[in-house]
Amino acid sequence: MVFNNLLLHSKQIKEEDLCLTKSLMNCVSEAIIIIRSDGSILYFNNAASCLFGYSCEELLIHIGLLRKAKGKLSSTSCLLAASTLLIQIHQDSCTVPQYQEIKLLSKNGEECWLDYSVKAIEFAGKPAKLVTAVDITKYKQVLEREKELVQNRVQLVSMVSHELRVPLNAISFCTNLLKRHSDDWSKKKIQEYVNRLQKGVEMLSLLIDEVLIIGRAEAGKLKFDPKPLNIFQFCRNLLAELYPNESYQNSINFRCQDDCLSTNLDRIMLQIILTNLLENALKYSPSGGIVDFIVYHQDGKVIFRIKDRGIGILPGDRERLFEPFYRGKNVEDLPGHGLGLAIVKKLVDIHGGQITVESQIGVGTEFALALPTASIALP
Repeated sequence: MVFNNLLLHSKQIKEEDLCLTKSLMNCVSEAIIIIRSDGSILYFNNAASCLFGYSCEELLIHIGLLRKAKGKLSSTSCLLAASTLLIQIHQDSCTVPQYQEIKLLSKNGEECWLDYSVKAIEFAGKPAKLVTAVDITKYKQVLEREKELVQNRVQLVSMVSHELRVPLNAISFCTNLLKRHSDDWSKKKIQEYVNRLQKGVEMLSLLIDEVLIIGRAEAGKLKFDPKPLNIFQFCRNLLAELYPNESYQNSINFRCQDDCLSTNLDRIMLQIILTNLLENALKYSPSGGIVDFIVYHQDGKVIFRIKDRGIGILPGDRERLFEPFYRGKNVEDLPGHGLGLAIVKKLVDIHGGQITVESQIGVGTEFALALPTASIALP
């Protein structure tokens, strides 16, 4: 801190230098406060007013009232915190420079972190304390975010290790049986276990792909490439690819508001998003159940609504629905890794969109996806 370092080498500031010193202190970004030996504030620069959100006069009045009330004073928590801090600094002994970090409430009610130091000085020939402070809130937020990322990665690795065991155990089990009994089994039985092996490999491949998408999204390394897209044709092609021979027509009620509209979206990401939502809707619906797939434009956004008539989502599960590997308590016996909706949320966030869910047990679930877009009419 500039002035703190300067005053470490200067035990006294002369009277004739006061005006210049105060002018200089008002030009720096550090909060500078000088407290007299009686606890009153001798100087409070502009940066300090901005940092605390109060003027020197406001704090002096409140400190006086706080002392008279012996700490029992009804006031806003932010003003109380600032006043209490200055009183504490005055009361503490300060034989050597002190450096501390503290969390306070700013005037607007937001939490902020201060890195402050206290140094005993002589100001205009009288003992005083020099307090310098800087706002380190953004630095603390970055540290907290990094801590969360590390925790998320550790958790992800742990969960991936657990989930990998399922297909690997199936592959290992089938392989060992084939080694032992391939000479004794019929071709039909051998083929049955080969099919199980293939299914295990497919499960493993899908899990690895999903984990890679999550990892790249977390690291900000997924390429976002929005291009003009005919929404109607895109959705028709996607349904035909997922459900060949037009079988989807018996289970998916698809409607698009306008088939002559080009929308700027990332084709690959949109395919992953819609595939996950449609597959979930069908998986959790009873046999023969109808899924509504509605697309329209509203307020500069393209809206996708996918509604099933399935088992529904338990209220306690909805808050954690988009967490990696989290699965609802009423679907634990159904196949899945719990990564699909986590991927959907990441890709929606990359688009700058929103996804909401409404659900009722035994009635069904509806996901509403809103993606901002620049739309142009197709020729």
